[in-house]
Amino acid sequence: MPSADKHQNQHLHNMKLLDSETFSMSDEFSDWFVTILFYGALHLIEREIAKAQYRIDNHTERLKWVSRTVPLNRIKDDFNVLYFQSRRARYDCARFKPKDIEGLKKHYSNIEKLLNPAS
Repeated sequence: MPSADKHQNQHLHNMKLLDSETFSMSDEFSDWFVTILFYGALHLIEREIAKAQYRIDNHTERLKWVSRTVPLNRIKDDFNVLYFQSRRARYDCARFKPKDIEGLKKHYSNIEKLLNPAS
């Protein structure tokens, strides 16, 4: 199981890619933008799981853990939206409009504000 620091580094790595010129909200890679946004949030949550010395083996367990853990339960709806939309991107070949991505970025921002308040 990766350490909290490794999850933090992976989160920063993911966000660096989204901040790069590789992506724009109107380009053909909106599916990847949404997927990377989800995994950025996932690594913030995994960092908290690692700090708690808990082990999560799959997305279902992670969603349950977030739902029942204070204060993470405050962002469970945001995380669920990112999870569902990233699944649509990955498995249903969904593409997203700029307004959709803006909404998903707000969900991500809620997670980041709670788990990474210095950002």
